[in-house]
Amino acid sequence: PDLSKLKVRADVKTRRLPKTGRNVVAKIEGERDEWVVLGGHYDHIGLGYFAAQDSRTAMGEIHNGADDNASGTSSIMEIAQAFAKGPKPKRGLLFIAFTGEEKGLLGSEWYARHPLIAHEKTLAMINIDMIGRVRDKKLEMHGMASSKALAQHVRDVEPLFGSLKLKLIEQPVGPVSDMWAFYKAGIPVLFPFSGYNEVMHTAKDDPETINYEALADTTRLIAEIIWRVSETEAYPDYRGINKEAKGPDGRYRIPRKE
Repeated sequence: PDLSKLKVRADVKTRRLPKTGRNVVAKIEGERDEWVVLGGHYDHIGLGYFAAQDSRTAMGEIHNGADDNASGTSSIMEIAQAFAKGPKPKRGLLFIAFTGEEKGLLGSEWYARHPLIAHEKTLAMINIDMIGRVRDKKLEMHGMASSKALAQHVRDVEPLFGSLKLKLIEQPVGPVSDMWAFYKAGIPVLFPFSGYNEVMHTAKDDPETINYEALADTTRLIAEIIWRVSETEAYPDYRGINKEAKGPDGRYRIPRKE
């Protein structure tokens, strides 16, 4: 039948159900009151009623999110544990597990508006989201365009990890994960990412699908970058969209023309 001229009128009622989520934060103090942030979200899509790719066939089933983002949160905890046992870093290290990423980057946006560490004292932020499904040794590194200094750290570290082939993403940072709020706040960022895949946001994103060897190597690579950022005397530059942001030295992160 031809329904092109059919009109439908409906009365729709909605009800808001406020929920509370919490970011989880830990820190390792450094020699200076300057900080490097390592973060990643710990929420996922639950039973698949929201944002699932398999909602027609698996709604109501547990969506574990082994890659998205248990891979990231486990990496954060491993790195935190390793640094806690080591020598005191030059800069402090702040570890954040964000809530509400799947609902629209809610946890990281909240933190950016209510930071525990002033943005001026934050040298850089590395966001870990989906690093558990590396294929053919390929790992993407986003955020290369946000700072020449961070990009150089990545290039210097890459030869130390022959088991990984980095794809350096030079495009500007976008609102695809939790580094976005920091980037908008004037902080240079990096985002290692093993790529989109066919089981993302499905009930098949389970532990047995994870490439654990590559996950471990990626975690070590991230830890090496963090340590170099912490120990390097010079502050990382910022090449982003916030022209008002200032760094630990009190200067504008994007130099102003006289």
